[in-house]
Amino acid sequence: MNCSPFEIHCRESRGNLHVQPRGPLDAHTVLQLIELLHERYEGTGLVFVDTGALEDVHPQAADTFKASIESDAVIPMARLVFKGIKGFDMAPEGCRVLIIPKKRCCRGKGNCSGCDCHSERSPEPSPGFNSTRNQGTVN
Repeated sequence: MNCSPFEIHCRESRGNLHVQPRGPLDAHTVLQLIELLHERYEGTGLVFVDTGALEDVHPQAADTFKASIESDAVIPMARLVFKGIKGFDMAPEGCRVLIIPKKRCCRGKGNCSGCDCHSERSPEPSPGFNSTRNQGTVN
């Protein structure tokens, strides 16, 4: 049995609704998500559902979500956007699913100590690098 708490973070930005459910999505918690979407959507803008913090998406919950969103027609399918791989499990027909690559703080150059790509850094200098370029004579 999964004892992780379920919560939903919600904000509005530039006329769009951003929703991030956290924890397990099951038959009970999916109803909370649907209710929040119906309460907070004002009929304009996009609705982004970020699935990255969901621990599991139970198949029954995904089916309930799809059926409810399709039958209620509160949010037009073209305005409902899922972010993250679990969006493929939840998205009704006609919605978009965005897969956003992981951000790297150094853009993959490996010049930051806290970045995952730090260990991927090549020990060789980049092409065109000349270590003696700025050396000169002092008079």
